[in-house]
Amino acid sequence: MKRANALLSLLALLSTGVAVASTPVAYVYVQEDSTQTGNTAPSPISVYAVASNGTLTQVKGSPLKQIAGVLVGNNGSHIITLDASYLHSYPVSSGGVIGAQDSEINASLYAGGSCAGVPSFQWAQPNFAVMDHTGEFVYIISNGSNLYGSAVPACSSLQTFKVSKTGVLTFLDNPFSSSDQDILHLTATGNNKFALLTGQSTANGGLVYTTLVRASNGDLSPAPNVAPFNGTPNPAQPTPKPSSDSYYAWPQFGESPDPTDHLAVLVEEVAGCESIPEAIAGTNEAGCVSESTYLASYTMNSKGQLSSTNTWENLPLAPAETCCADNLMLNPAGAILAVAAGTDVQFFKFDGASPITALTKSTIVGDSGTLSPMAWDNANHFYALNNQSGKLHIWTVTDKGTVEAPGSPYSNVPFCGYSTQADAPKCTQTLIVRSN
Repeated sequence: MKRANALLSLLALLSTGVAVASTPVAYVYVQEDSTQTGNTAPSPISVYAVASNGTLTQVKGSPLKQIAGVLVGNNGSHIITLDASYLHSYPVSSGGVIGAQDSEINASLYAGGSCAGVPSFQWAQPNFAVMDHTGEFVYIISNGSNLYGSAVPACSSLQTFKVSKTGVLTFLDNPFSSSDQDILHLTATGNNKFALLTGQSTANGGLVYTTLVRASNGDLSPAPNVAPFNGTPNPAQPTPKPSSDSYYAWPQFGESPDPTDHLAVLVEEVAGCESIPEAIAGTNEAGCVSESTYLASYTMNSKGQLSSTNTWENLPLAPAETCCADNLMLNPAGAILAVAAGTDVQFFKFDGASPITALTKSTIVGDSGTLSPMAWDNANHFYALNNQSGKLHIWTVTDKGTVEAPGSPYSNVPFCGYSTQADAPKCTQTLIVRSN
């Protein structure tokens, strides 16, 4: 009888048009002012429940202020953060609320941790971390050098940490260290077999790419059959124009993995070069010209070697002002590629090794600021923060097109605010998404 009455009450609510709460498809975590070097004071984190249409509802008790460090990632049950020295683990409830800390570990006390906290220059960061796709391992990158012949000795390292099912953090190894480059970026392939490490020479500023192979315990080591490359990966690049001296180089660590062994890559057409151009290796070669920037698909084989079957005839132009890894992101299914360029974002269809094709025209989201950082959930929602206005934009994106979510862009997200793009480092936001 009670069940019948409950059913009648529910039907009455529906018939009168009263909304019935549905289970969120994801939770979004936005943190303000979180990249201040050496700042271990808690930065506010706002938590939002995401409805199936992309509408946000702030979770009760948000913003949270008890969390130390910068948001790194999550594995569903725990959120990981990183401060100037410590890696932290916090449990997350089914309702998206972050609980009291479960574990912390001082990375600077372990092999490779001596670089932590030493100021660096240009894009290099004293400390940042990447979570692998399984959520079981975290890789901390530490840099302690000034580029271009500084008196500070060069020092960069990669450390591997394990996250247990209960959130306990343990150190595994220091698989990579360097005295001649700063580590800028780390991209793991979707199948978790390899990772691509991007470094920048402390001698001339040139970019160096190193392929790492992942062991069953999550640790990384240089792939034995793949030599580091300076922008022109072996064994093959996209086929250039016939009877030309052009080729396609990786200009600025712009790549995003699909769930298997493919990468969406930002490539730059260069011509008139007898060797790697200035934009890649820091040389100053006369007649070497950088031309247009394109989007290409690459495959990483079982040995960690990269190749592309794309040609000059089917490479789509990248949106203007696209430059870096933070501006390039495939959705979890690996079918749609978001490319941010300045105040715009454009979406492309991605299908493994096949050529990338445009899905939409550019979508203008503001007159100032740039879109970074970005994230996807598993329900076809794409999230992007405007780093000058601080507003959070949300789109529902499918192979049929894009629709901006109701209420987007949201302005009630943590943001300390600034008036010019040059002041961006003074107030930076981070963004992660936990899908249900």
